[in-house]
Amino acid sequence: MNLEWLKRTERSNFSISGGYSVVSNLESELELAGITDNQVDRNTASVSPRWLYMLSEQFAIDLSYSYQDVSFDEPGYEGLDLFKAVNYIDYQLGQLSLSLIDNITEKDKLSLTLTNMDYTGESNGLQIDGGFFSYYTANERELDYSYQVLQLGYEHKFERNQRLNINVGVSKQEVENRTRQHLFDSSLTTEVAVDVWQLEETSQRGKVFNVSYDYQHETGNTSVSLGRDRIAESTGGLVEQDKFKLSYNNRITELFSWAISVDASKRKADADTSVVFVADKTNYSFSPSLSWKLDQYWRLSANYRYSELQYEDSVDDRKSNSVMFNLSWHQPQLF
Repeated sequence: MNLEWLKRTERSNFSISGGYSVVSNLESELELAGITDNQVDRNTASVSPRWLYMLSEQFAIDLSYSYQDVSFDEPGYEGLDLFKAVNYIDYQLGQLSLSLIDNITEKDKLSLTLTNMDYTGESNGLQIDGGFFSYYTANERELDYSYQVLQLGYEHKFERNQRLNINVGVSKQEVENRTRQHLFDSSLTTEVAVDVWQLEETSQRGKVFNVSYDYQHETGNTSVSLGRDRIAESTGGLVEQDKFKLSYNNRITELFSWAISVDASKRKADADTSVVFVADKTNYSFSPSLSWKLDQYWRLSANYRYSELQYEDSVDDRKSNSVMFNLSWHQPQLF
């Protein structure tokens, strides 16, 4: 479920959107493929306000904020709900961005963007990590990330509805990784002892970039993008990701349209926070779709997706195929 509200004036645009979703995955999520045989529900609540104000015909300020609250309903072992096979990280992610925009010509635009991201996550259960004699140990984690990015952007509009965007910048990340161990008896029902929290602090600096090209043709759209940034991962923390995406859609008739997208990404393992994934991961996906406009407000679409996950220095690759049908309704304008 998603809701959006937009208000325009002569010099400003204000919008706010929010939503809530529950997505059930059974080895279908790329970052988790092959890890668990249980169905895991991802619950996501989000809200995103944005304000764009024109200081003059040439200069503008763009202020935006987004907040996500993500939790995972992972079943525990039979009769032992506290212990999880994967131990996903429930997290809250807030991102505040401020952009200064200079429309230097009708076709060229410069921007300077400062972004601050705060991530807080904690284990949604305990994960057994060892045993000795008649006792078992299980770990618990808490994570705090502070991530800042300063980017310089350039946009150029070509003839025939073509647009090029280039953004380059530097980033700084500070991490607080807290872990502690619990000791249980052989029945795993009685906690014998618990360790104090162990704190590990790290700091990293890096580079970010994004290059995109978009072409609006008469019957559709073509876009391609390449970039590097950090994203939240369900097993903990913000990980660096290089990503490439190519998408194309075309209207066949007034009622039918088709599209195709190709994605490739590589996530670099974070040795400071990752206890599940200890190697770099490369994802590939290919997804064609066909859409049918039933009437003015309703649309039906069929989608196929092939995805593949590869781990560095491993032959244990994962592959998946899925077919999905979507029925969507567009709210008519109320006023």
